[in-house]
Order: sequence, then structure tokens, then C-alpha cells
Amino acid sequence: MFESGISNWRASIGKQVVRMNKLTLTDLKNHLALKSGEELIQEIAALCQKFSQVRDYYQVQGNAEDELEQKCKNLIRFRY
Repeated sequence: MFESGISNWRASIGKQVVRMNKLTLTDLKNHLALKSGEELIQEIAALCQKFSQVRDYYQVQGNAEDELEQKCKNLIRFRY
């Protein structure tokens, strides 16, 4: 399950090594299936705040392609 994949870590003494099992798509689906609609909304909102890539993805899904396209053009101009 998702919890076992996340909580299965080990820190070695003297080193900060953290080992986690790889989260599978099935584990993720099972984890999300246990959440209510409101919990899913809260989780996605938190992801959008933390990761700009998630925010960009949802902007594209919401027909904000022009804004994302302009952002990409600006990045290309700045870097090249």
C-alpha cells in the first residue's frame, strides 16, 4: 500500500541515507481512492503551491495555453 511504500525508509547512523520503496501507479491510485473529494482538492491545491510544474499543467488543462506559451518563449529568449 501507499503508506508502506512511504514509511519504508531507513536512515543509517552517521549518514543521512533515506531509502524508500518506489511508489507504483497502483499504490497511488489506491491512496487517492481512499480520499474524499475535498481531500483531493486540498492535496492538488497544495501541490500547485509547492510545484510550479503542477500549476502549469492545470493552467494548460484550463485553456491557459497562451500564457504558458508566452512563459516558454520568454524562457527561451532569456537563455538563448
